[in-house]
Amino acid sequence: MTKPYCIAEIGGNHEGDFDKALELINLALCTPVDAIKFQTYFADTLVDRSTDPKRWQHFRRFEFTLEQHELIAKKIISSGKDYITSIWDSNAYNVLSPYIKYVKIGSGDMDSYSFLKLAARFQKPIILSTGLSTLSEVKRSVKLIRDFNPLYNERRMIYVLQCTTMYPIEFEEANLDVMTNYRTLGTKVGYSDHTIGSSALKLAAVLGADMLEFHFSDNNKNTSFRDHLVSLEKDHVNELYAYFDEVSKLRGSALKEPTKSEIDTGHIKSFRRGTYAVRDLDVNEYITDQDICEKRPVNSGLKFENLLGKKIVKSVSKGSPIYLRNIEIEK
Repeated sequence: MTKPYCIAEIGGNHEGDFDKALELINLALCTPVDAIKFQTYFADTLVDRSTDPKRWQHFRRFEFTLEQHELIAKKIISSGKDYITSIWDSNAYNVLSPYIKYVKIGSGDMDSYSFLKLAARFQKPIILSTGLSTLSEVKRSVKLIRDFNPLYNERRMIYVLQCTTMYPIEFEEANLDVMTNYRTLGTKVGYSDHTIGSSALKLAAVLGADMLEFHFSDNNKNTSFRDHLVSLEKDHVNELYAYFDEVSKLRGSALKEPTKSEIDTGHIKSFRRGTYAVRDLDVNEYITDQDICEKRPVNSGLKFENLLGKKIVKSVSKGSPIYLRNIEIEK
């Protein structure tokens, strides 16, 4: 199994505390993940305050400045991980695009014409989360991206992630088999997880996900913010990678041949049956299925069915294996 590209999503688990964000980065850096992800938004450009003041206030409390996001990006990159952020503000793209390896479009923006067009402008691989969507809507978004920029006709340039936006979700809502449909789009596929635990992530990897995204926290029992509940902690991430290693070993190679242990123990010979005479066979006799039997160990390698009807040219005593020298060789 090829290990999926894994993204530790810190998201809003910092709860608006920049020092806490740095602590979480340091924890994530102690895991084998490929990338550490944040969310870049500003309440004023994300939510209409007069329509939904409560949601506006939530995002206002959790937002960082662009300067802080730049510091986060530099810290992650300088530590050897990829920096990714879901950018929910069009102006932030110009500032943060030099730091991001992938352009992440969250589920809420997946059907947004203007944001899809903006993302396609940067010519970096796009990660498209698909919560809230139907398959036809996902197909529309992929087509729009490709219409905006033909570069995205390449499979490697779009990752379509199965996602359910609620926190947390029951296993029945993970719907990992949706990835099968996504493969028909000619894109990479993956899974963005909002279940509790790592079972869904493990299965997604076995099903061939190219990319996994999961929330990351220092304490998934923290009840101050719902995202903590669906998050993995450092030890959980390390356990997940240990599982990847186990699965990779178990899947092994598609080439079917005797293994090293089978060869080294001699079991290829001792476990298999060879062909033996059940009575004395004299010269000029022809072998029938009553004259021979199969028992361990294998001897000459001559198969039972290939000896039937062969003429004896050198006698064989009862209980002895039959060798090539004992039978007439057809010319």
